[in-house]
Formats: sequence, C-alpha cells, structure tokens
Amino acid sequence: MSFVNVSQEEAAGKELVKSLKNKKVCYIDVPTYFNFGDILIYLGSLDLFNKNNVEVVGLFSAPQIIANPDLIKKSGAEVIVCQGGGNFGDLYPLHQAARKLVAEVYQDLPIIFFPQSCHYESKNNLERDKRLFSNHSNITAFARDESSLALFRDMGFTANLSIDTAHFIDKKWLINLCQPTMPHLNFFRDDKEKMIKSGESSLDWDFFFKQQDIFLKRLINQSSKWFCYSRWASSFLMKIWTYYCRRKLVSISKVLTQYQHIETDRLHVWIICKLLKVSVKNFDNKYGKINKYKKMLKNI
Repeated sequence: MSFVNVSQEEAAGKELVKSLKNKKVCYIDVPTYFNFGDILIYLGSLDLFNKNNVEVVGLFSAPQIIANPDLIKKSGAEVIVCQGGGNFGDLYPLHQAARKLVAEVYQDLPIIFFPQSCHYESKNNLERDKRLFSNHSNITAFARDESSLALFRDMGFTANLSIDTAHFIDKKWLINLCQPTMPHLNFFRDDKEKMIKSGESSLDWDFFFKQQDIFLKRLINQSSKWFCYSRWASSFLMKIWTYYCRRKLVSISKVLTQYQHIETDRLHVWIICKLLKVSVKNFDNKYGKINKYKKMLKNI
C-alpha cells in the first residue's frame, strides 16, 4: 500500500483515541512556528478528537509548558497527549525538553506520544533520555516507522505503529479550486534535515509566510510568555492560532493545486499532495523519514 485507505485510517484513529474516551485531555506542543508539516499534524489531531468526541481541556505550546508546567494541572487533565511529528530525539531540543519536563512533573498521569519519528544523533543523549523516561511508568508511544518503534520499546514505552495524524484532517479544509496552470514545483526543505541542496527554483514552507504572518506568530508567542500563568489566556491564544492555521491550510491547498506535478523531500508535502490528488514524487530527508514511513504503510 502506497497511501492510506479509508479502513486503515479508521482503524488507526480508533487505536489512537481508545484510551482517551471519557477522559479530560491536555494536548501539548502546539506548533506556534512556521513548519506547516507540524501544523498539519496538529490540525489532524484536533479533527480526530472532534470526530471521536474527545474532551480537550487544554492546548499549550512547548514554550508555554516550559514556562509554566502547572498549566496542565490547572486544566484538570486526566491524560496528556504530546504532539506527534519528527522531533522526538536530539535534533530539536525545545520540543524534547517539554516532553521530558512533563514526564518528570506528571508521573501520576498517563502520557501518550502521538505518531512520531524518533532520531538521535548522539548515543549519550539517547541513554540520558532513556534514564529520564524510565521513571514514568505509564507512557504510550505511537511510531511512524519500524526503527522508531524499536527505539520507543527500548525506552520502555508501550509502543505501536500508527499513521501520521495529518491523515485525519477534515477534508473540508483541503480546497482544490484550481485547474493546474503550472507544470512543476520543487518543494525541498532548507533546514538541518535536508539532503538535497535547495536552489533558486525551489521553495520551502517559509515561502507561504509573509510579514502579517510573522507579526501574528510573534504576537502569539510573546503573549504566551506574558500570560503563561493564566490557563484561560493561554488556551485562548491557542484557539486564535488554531483558527489562523485552518485559514492558512486553505490558502496553501489552493497554491499546491496550481501545479501538475510536485517533487519534495518533505513528508507532509507528500501527504497533503496525496490528499489533494496532486501528482507528487518524493525524495528523502537526512535520516530516511519518508521512505521509512512509506515502508511502514505497506506493513500495517
């Protein structure tokens, strides 16, 4: 199987929310930055919750949690769900720091890591994190590939394979209004995970974000620091950010559907193109994220 079918999506969704039924859920690591792949993961998680009537009592970014971990306690959460993605490990310290802090502070609450790719550059960092997480007895992790699954189980987590939550995005937000007018787009990453040298003819997520977007992001993140001790204000800021992300998804969908064919090394460009039925060819990132994911899809 090269992509997710309806029955596979439904089965994966049921497995992800199985332990969240009739529980108050706090969702942490909301992506208040401009990697739109992570935003797609976030929006898909919210749509999965909405479809299954999961009660979300708190939405907080990693900086908010690091500034004030008591936000989770104030929310009345019974389960903590951590945003999925490709940042579990030592490539992105801020997000890993939030997960580790939650595991240290909330040893009495179940923690669920939504579908992740796990990667460590340093064995010492891996061993250090393994020791820290071993102090928490109730962590469940969903992996987006076999190697991540093995790492999670080695850490002592209850772990299973799962599809990325971007697949759960409500299709009403995926707008395809355009007949393709341009033949080809190169969409290659320009960050620490890149393998292919991006050039003038290539774009990355930052292409879609203009001055007004940058202003809103800074306002949200700065306000989060000012109001980090108010659960109500922190949640309200995340609701504003969520509304903005929904509208941005619509506009990005319209741009991508202008192209007859797209080549990319970003997993979520590949996923959204598949959802929009845009012809797409994938290349891989630094640690084989896309091909590992596609291999996993064939095996579950």
